[in-house]
Amino acid sequence: MSIVCFWLGTRMLMDVGTCASGGPYEIQQECPDGASLLLAASIPVGLCFGVLMLWGMGGVSEKAPLLTFLSWPALYLSLAWNFFETGGILGILCGLMAVALASFGLYLIKPIREIEQRRLAVFSILFTGVLAGIVFAIRFVDLID
Repeated sequence: MSIVCFWLGTRMLMDVGTCASGGPYEIQQECPDGASLLLAASIPVGLCFGVLMLWGMGGVSEKAPLLTFLSWPALYLSLAWNFFETGGILGILCGLMAVALASFGLYLIKPIREIEQRRLAVFSILFTGVLAGIVFAIRFVDLID
C-alpha cells in the first residue's frame, strides 16, 4: 500500500512540475492536495508494514521473510517508471539511476525461488497482500484528493 501511495504522490508532483505550498514567498503553482501527505506518510508506514510482514511471514515458512525485501526493487522500479514517463534527459537519467538502485535488491530472486516449505501459502499471502494494498491505496488517494 505504501509503495502505491508513494508512486501516486510522486506522480501527482510530476504532473504539475515544480510547486510549493505555504511560506512567505509568492507561489505560482500550488502543490496538489494530498501529495505531501502521501509522500510523508508512505515511507514510515511502509517500514512498519515491512516489519509486520517479516514477523508474520516468518511464521509461515523459513525463507518467506525474504519476500519482504522485494519491496526495495518494487519501490525503485515504480519510481523508474515515473521518471521514464516524464521523458527528457533528466527523466531518463533519474530512471536509469532508479533501475540501478533496484538491481541491488534483485539478488534475492534466487533465494526466493528456493522457498519450498508451504510455497503455495507463502505466495498466496504475498499476492493477496499486494492486491489488497493496491486497492486500499487507490481508495485512500481518492479520499484525500
